[in-house]
Amino acid sequence: MTLAEQVHASVQRFPDGVVLTAADLTGYPVSMRCRLRLDDDELVADRPKWFEAADGPASLLTHSHDEAGEGLRSVLSRGVIESRDGAVFFTPVTLVNNTGSPLQMIGLARQGHRAATAYLRRRNMKRPDIPWDTIKATRASLRKRK
Repeated sequence: MTLAEQVHASVQRFPDGVVLTAADLTGYPVSMRCRLRLDDDELVADRPKWFEAADGPASLLTHSHDEAGEGLRSVLSRGVIESRDGAVFFTPVTLVNNTGSPLQMIGLARQGHRAATAYLRRRNMKRPDIPWDTIKATRASLRKRK
């Protein structure tokens, strides 16, 4: 099974489609919700006239959860887009398929931690301080309102 086939199969479980995000010609992010179809090793979406994304890096993201925000399932794919013939062609390079299992959630958290650490290290930045006291106080005051 090709990576495009894996991404396509993964996103079919989400009835609301996916969000495709890329940069426009000025570098500003632009996103659209779409449904994908498979064409060889590319995923294809109809391109609305307002979607002025430049050819290049892009990502697909979709997720779902219950009303309490639990049972999170998500699919993220990074790749490259090319616009042609009134459509956007997405060629995937990576796939992160989170089905919501506890092991996958732990893996996703660890992967995010590693990515954040690498990002800060490349830019010679320190990890930002988190004002936990303020966060806890705000949370407590919100609980009192209920």
